[in-house]
Amino acid sequence: MAIEDIRWRSNFTFVMVALAATLGLGNFFNLPYLMATHSGGTILLLFALAKITIALPLLIAEMWMARRTRAIASVAFTCLAEAHKLSNIWIWFGRLFWFSAFGLLAYYAVVTTWGVVYTWQYSHVSSFEIEQVWFQFQTMTRDVPTLLLTQTVLFGVLGAIMLLGISRAMQSVAIIMVAVLLSIILSMFVVMSLNAEYISSLGAFLTVDFSNVDQSLVFVIWQHAFLSTGLGIGGVFAFSMFAPKTVPIMKSSMIIVVIDYLFGVLVALVVWYFIYNIPPEYTNGVELFFQSILIGAIEVESSYFLLPLLFVVFVISTSMALMFSMLPVAIAIRSHFHLNFRVSVVLTLVSVWGISAICMLSFSVFYNHLWYGMTIFEVVSYGTTHILVPICALGVSVFVGWRLASGNLEKDLHFKRTFYYYLWRLLLKFGVTCFLFLSVLANLPSAWQLSSDWQMLLVLGLANAVSARFVFGVNILTMGSPKVVLCRRF
Repeated sequence: MAIEDIRWRSNFTFVMVALAATLGLGNFFNLPYLMATHSGGTILLLFALAKITIALPLLIAEMWMARRTRAIASVAFTCLAEAHKLSNIWIWFGRLFWFSAFGLLAYYAVVTTWGVVYTWQYSHVSSFEIEQVWFQFQTMTRDVPTLLLTQTVLFGVLGAIMLLGISRAMQSVAIIMVAVLLSIILSMFVVMSLNAEYISSLGAFLTVDFSNVDQSLVFVIWQHAFLSTGLGIGGVFAFSMFAPKTVPIMKSSMIIVVIDYLFGVLVALVVWYFIYNIPPEYTNGVELFFQSILIGAIEVESSYFLLPLLFVVFVISTSMALMFSMLPVAIAIRSHFHLNFRVSVVLTLVSVWGISAICMLSFSVFYNHLWYGMTIFEVVSYGTTHILVPICALGVSVFVGWRLASGNLEKDLHFKRTFYYYLWRLLLKFGVTCFLFLSVLANLPSAWQLSSDWQMLLVLGLANAVSARFVFGVNILTMGSPKVVLCRRF
């Protein structure tokens, strides 16, 4: 069966595949840390609001684009731009998804490999002192032969699953893995709830206090809500392009966002307890999760038995996110270069393996090769998650929210009430667009930073430009039209 003829078996299968692509790495990091360092109840309320106002509108837009064109991100922009006689500049927004996908896959591959090795080596370290745990983790990140061998085996397993076929393997794996993830993390929360000390501290920790909430905290929570939903990387396009016409986009999107939120909350309620017990001098970027779980558990001896289970959850989650994030890249390679799907999967695996291997070497061989004070791994992870991904998502919000005719959208999305449609369009056009634009500006390297006044002027200028449907010099800069490889005509 050709990829173009595949359909998910049912609406339930579609939702499970979508959840498999969203219940991933992002849920294990920022939210638990924010809860451990701020009022937990306040963080959860703001996180829920961010999911509704940022993640949900953008998820609906990406799902609609994919199902409407039945194509990957780069081709979807091309199809819709041609169908609505819009500028060719949108084609290049679609192509940016390629770069964000490869960067994020390399990041996933490194952290997933860390998780596998960490699970194997450090699940029983109750005798270690805090300094030893810190030293052992730093040593692990420099053990290149072990990491590369583990990553190669991991890629072989993921590749074998993908090569079995999207229609057969992906649907089954999605249903099983989502059920396993939700069951394990829920079981862990129930087990921890039996600890009286944990319950007493949790009750006090979840109080709501807005006195310490400032603009920067709100921005960080909104950014986490956006990234943890897996938007702006092409994954939504990959699983939505196979959705049957009967799938209600609005309802499915709401189910996905709600379950993703509840999963993130459960993870945070388990992980924050460990992070809360870690001395601040041992926190360091992406390694925070690994170090805090072990160090925090050593500080709280009754939590030792949860370590193996927590790492299993983490490894399953990151491995699943890695596999489903590879899907859009493999489909893109197959579509653009007219290759067999199996060949496309192999090329994707080899390419991502090579990029992630270089990232791993940045902790040893290339440790002194810095750019703006960051290692290669940090440049790839930061540049992808904080710059490329928001730019890709910004292209979606402006394109769907501002450039496409309202009538077609309202007809295709089947909102029960016109009010809900206009509310969604309002959030997408103004809330999501302005947030993503500010996110890109705020995360540029310090040497390129603009003052807050200039950032606000640029936001207002962007709103004025897109509302007037005017882009200066676009036709001159984008003469010519790239060849459309896969495009369903409307």
